[in-house]
Amino acid sequence: MTVSKKQPTVPPVLDVPNAGESEQFWIDTDYSDKMRFWAKRFYPTEAGQEVQPKSTTIFVHGFVEYVDRYRNIFKLWPSKGHEILGFDQRGWGNTCRSSSEPVKNYGNTTWPQQFQDLEHVIRTTRQRLDERWGANKVPIFLLGHSMGGGIVTAFHTRSDEWKQQHAANAPSQEAKDMVAGVVACAPWLTLTKPPPWFVVWGATKILSLIPEMHWSVDLLGKNISRDPVVASNFENDPLSEKKVYLKAIQGPLQGGMDIVEKAYQHWPESKPLLAIHGTADLVTSHKGSQMLIDRVKASDKTLKLFDGYYHDLLNEPGQDKVIVAEYVIGYVAPNLLLLLAERRS
Repeated sequence: MTVSKKQPTVPPVLDVPNAGESEQFWIDTDYSDKMRFWAKRFYPTEAGQEVQPKSTTIFVHGFVEYVDRYRNIFKLWPSKGHEILGFDQRGWGNTCRSSSEPVKNYGNTTWPQQFQDLEHVIRTTRQRLDERWGANKVPIFLLGHSMGGGIVTAFHTRSDEWKQQHAANAPSQEAKDMVAGVVACAPWLTLTKPPPWFVVWGATKILSLIPEMHWSVDLLGKNISRDPVVASNFENDPLSEKKVYLKAIQGPLQGGMDIVEKAYQHWPESKPLLAIHGTADLVTSHKGSQMLIDRVKASDKTLKLFDGYYHDLLNEPGQDKVIVAEYVIGYVAPNLLLLLAERRS
């Protein structure tokens, strides 16, 4: 990450009654590279004391962004009795900035590494919740935006062949079973303006020769949100540089298309899936989300399109982002009732 004179950005203010509390913390690993993830959680309280949440949602952020961009909208979760936590992925945000070599590490990640990292966060979250509130008392949901939406979807659709090729990083069945449901928010499955096939093919060839090659991404603030404050923040944010490793793009670019064309067949039928997308998304195509929901054989699957919304659904103007957040929170409630019924039977 380059040294920048840009000032830290502040997301649009949102007044949320009974917003609970939040805390920043580190999620340590036993990886050989001593990776640790900057994380933040928002949790419900009563009379100033933390209370057991109805659910916990693990948020997986998108490309060239980080969790704290959402620090105002995430207050809605505890206001409804739920907890939400997010972690800055390897190569991004405060996780990268606090690493030993932030310039070298920025955007330095791959899909297999991201699956391994997500599994670690799921496991540590399950352990924390069980120790605090009792075994499996608080269900865990995944919410992934854009690149993160592709990750939470791909996490559940790895083929046996893929698992054999990436054995050390393949999501385990145990970790997947810890997830009660998945929400893919504007997922990176297909792009609104996809590159020609030969560009994707060429990128693979280049990476085989120059695995550490960098790439500048053409991602403009005005194309991600209709809110001018959000758009300006994105352009000037010191934590959102646009020069990354090409290998960070390869996974979602090729893998996203594979999910809607083939890998969707591996989605577990019993795993609830919600895909939400803006019809005016200029980055990822809502048609990709439509194809996923049409094709996946899940007993509980839903597609919710928001007419005229752009890509950054949880950072759209005014009440629009609140409408999206409340829809996601409302989606969790019926699944909680279903889980309780299953445990009682």
